[in-house]
Amino acid sequence: MTLAVTTKNKMADIELHVHTCEGVEPKLIKIASDATVEQLIKELQAAGAVVGEPGEDIVLWVENEEVACERGRKLHEHGIGHGHHIHCHRCKQVNVFVTHESHTKEKSFAPSATIHKVCEWAIEAFGLRGREQDEALYLHGDLKTKLPEHAHVGSFVKPSHCELDLCLAHKEAQSIEVAVLTTSGSWPHEGFETVPAHQLVKVELQRAAKKLVLADTKGWVAKIGNVELNVEKSYLDNGLKCKVEIDYGPPAGGGGNE
Repeated sequence: MTLAVTTKNKMADIELHVHTCEGVEPKLIKIASDATVEQLIKELQAAGAVVGEPGEDIVLWVENEEVACERGRKLHEHGIGHGHHIHCHRCKQVNVFVTHESHTKEKSFAPSATIHKVCEWAIEAFGLRGREQDEALYLHGDLKTKLPEHAHVGSFVKPSHCELDLCLAHKEAQSIEVAVLTTSGSWPHEGFETVPAHQLVKVELQRAAKKLVLADTKGWVAKIGNVELNVEKSYLDNGLKCKVEIDYGPPAGGGGNE
């Protein structure tokens, strides 16, 4: 579907692929080739193609560029031409956390960065060069759906939360469904997260503590029924498979602040 964005000049129109936080696939729009970045953003807002109120600080990037476009400059001055991919978002940067096995690395990207670009960085950061054909990026907790390489990181992030948790895993990795239960709530809030079965148990516990804003989990134990888990070992090494609910909290009679 092509969205026509009308401007007051008579220059030839160009078509642009506009990515936003409203979905993985971009919207195809038409606009005059000599339009400014400011004109494009305002017209996109007026047409309902991007989220944000009039006058709100929406920023535009060219795909995989780290520096945002200047509002007063014309599109062609930023090298934006027919068929190019751009991204509109309120997040100036997206803090991306990638977990591989039991280690997590962090890097900030512009919302216009593609999943392919993030994957290339992660492969290098984890020393997996030569194995890239076997690895893929997933949303953390959803190991069932490989992320499309053409998608932009900003498409997975709402403006109020400029962080993205990803998992780099083998495409054929064995998985397990996990829920962490505490007296302050459970993570995820509904259902289960799907994670690699060879991942250390402590990784999901740390994620639950972060999401549930647990202030102090020092000394806490993880149990399934009456069996205490070794959180320094994987789910497989703990004899777990398929789907588990982990009770996480201070040991009986112990302290700990939530």
